[in-house]
Amino acid sequence: MVGDLEGLLSGRNIRRLPAVARISGRSRVFLRRIRLVGDATGHTGPGIALAARALLAAYICLPFSAGGATYLDSRVSLMLALVVAAGLQPPAMSMWQLGSIAAPLAAALIAEVISIGTVWHDHEAVVADLRASVAAVPPGSKVLTVSAPFDPAAPYWQAAPPGLTAFGIFRIDSHLPALLAIDRRAFWPFLFSDPSQHPIAVRPPYDVISGDGEPPTVQSLVAGRSLDPHWSAAYLRDWPENFDFVLVLDADGAGELSHLLPDRLRLLNRSHFTALFAVRKPGDFGPP
Repeated sequence: MVGDLEGLLSGRNIRRLPAVARISGRSRVFLRRIRLVGDATGHTGPGIALAARALLAAYICLPFSAGGATYLDSRVSLMLALVVAAGLQPPAMSMWQLGSIAAPLAAALIAEVISIGTVWHDHEAVVADLRASVAAVPPGSKVLTVSAPFDPAAPYWQAAPPGLTAFGIFRIDSHLPALLAIDRRAFWPFLFSDPSQHPIAVRPPYDVISGDGEPPTVQSLVAGRSLDPHWSAAYLRDWPENFDFVLVLDADGAGELSHLLPDRLRLLNRSHFTALFAVRKPGDFGPP
């Protein structure tokens, strides 16, 4: 039930339809499924239909992002799934029936724990890769992070190591460069300093080169502005003057990087996951 509901209400699916079709079609299907499941398992708890309708309305009306927060609609869909699951009261069952349900649930929980542990273990290689790359960054440096374009259908993302994407449709590696602040005492634009969400503020002159959202694409360096309509990334304006290094995430998905803006960048190191460039300053006539 919960998995089917989450698939029904995923942002990727529902946003393919016009708003009117979402309201008139998806809501009727969803509420019909609540009634069917309630009839089959006993009945729904008091207020569940009202809560489901309220959350469904919020899901339809909420934008993707607001106030610096993202995936607002998808978060509500998770709440909706949990409310429905918690509100269904099954009929009385014998001990044998309860055991036949508890055993596969316990097995599924154990399998999930093992899966999560495996992902974290494999993800350590990506973290080690990033740490080795940024070891060349001295404390106090200003590092601009960019990334390969995220396209779930691209070969790189299809074969991405565990921990870089969720369900194959969301990237979850955007905050890994926070290790720059932790390990290297260096500045990077995404310091979790949105005034509507976080208790810290970026002081001048760094405030003008801070931001939020996802890392801009490598092509944004050429354009000098964000190519993603969701994130303005104002810090890309005059980036060669404001940053000392450029860190490219998901380097193997970004294409040929050895000759990226050779008049402005000098490649320091490159791996499957990262590429670190020094920003050329006036008088820097070193090798490309």
